[in-house]
Amino acid sequence: YTWLLGSLISVLAGWYYLNKLFSFSLRDKINYSRIKKGIKSSFPFLLVAGLYSIMIMIDRFIIDYYYGKSEVGIYFFYVTIASAFHMLLTYAVAINYGPRCLETYQENGVSEYIVIKKEFKIQSIKIGIILAPFFIFGIYAALFFVDIPAYKEHIDVFWFLFAGVVIQYA
Repeated sequence: YTWLLGSLISVLAGWYYLNKLFSFSLRDKINYSRIKKGIKSSFPFLLVAGLYSIMIMIDRFIIDYYYGKSEVGIYFFYVTIASAFHMLLTYAVAINYGPRCLETYQENGVSEYIVIKKEFKIQSIKIGIILAPFFIFGIYAALFFVDIPAYKEHIDVFWFLFAGVVIQYA
């Protein structure tokens, strides 16, 4: 019930602040043609987001079907840590280079964009080299604090997933 209550509070708070920001009301006439156009234009993105969600979740269902819930827990623990490396690496660089890449492409065209994209790759590799030791040694610290024997027994799952993330950026 707390999840439902939190969701309800979020909706009410959002309604209040959006109403202050945009001053709309339920009495205003709804522009259905604009909503229809928005749905049509956003449908491909919604479809891709849904398929991506299925793609990143289906492995858990497959592991559950063939091996059981405990293996899903082990896998989920390690995939979360490996994904954290991926997220930190991606966003640490993308937050700086994303806008530059876009601006360069719009203003100077493809040739300049390729130069910035190479810089982006080099920075990703540099930050990956800096972050990797924290994850390589940090996994053992996490296992020490969690202190669940099944996680320690299946540390090879982490190395497999971590190697996949590293190869993705190589």
